[in-house]
Amino acid sequence: MAPRPRPGWAVDWGESPHTRTAATLALFYEKEKRLRLLLTMRTETLDSHRGQISLPGGGVEPGETFEQAALREGQEEVAIDPACVSILGRLTPLHVPVSGFLVHPIVAFCERPPELKLNPTEVDCICEAPLDHLLESSSVVWRLERRKGLELFIPYLTFEGWMIWGATAMMLSELFTILGWPGPPNPPPIEKLLLYSDTDALPEDRGTD
Repeated sequence: MAPRPRPGWAVDWGESPHTRTAATLALFYEKEKRLRLLLTMRTETLDSHRGQISLPGGGVEPGETFEQAALREGQEEVAIDPACVSILGRLTPLHVPVSGFLVHPIVAFCERPPELKLNPTEVDCICEAPLDHLLESSSVVWRLERRKGLELFIPYLTFEGWMIWGATAMMLSELFTILGWPGPPNPPPIEKLLLYSDTDALPEDRGTD
């Protein structure tokens, strides 16, 4: 689910070594007889990835494990009670050049739907996306976008108008692959894709994960 350069393009985004570790919480629970994944839309006031769809998460504080950091961030952002969460495991850390974080995804499960309350300083709204929908190939759409002067194919996971891309989609793709997901379909022919430039990107597309 990483953006793909057009054939023949060589992309150099520049060096951006990570300066801080972070953790995200991929939390699943059953609601209305469907297994759901908790996602949030970040506010426009945050320093990085503002307005984007993400997993709850943030920087790891001194003395914290990645699991503790993910649970703390989930509690701070949407009032998840850590006592109700069972940790299932870790995914592969992912370096996010635009923000300089090395992100450690933590997968977890709640026996019952959590009582969620968003923190308005960090979260604009909450999405409870059904896992079976996200695993369908039809949930993936491609856009041709111009970023930093290059034309890129960018894949998105979609659910009811929510568009999940970049680092979040890449972390989820590893988890979905473990669950048997074959991966996103290939992008359609270029003539069937609209070209979006840096200036007309959707609100959730600001920045480059």
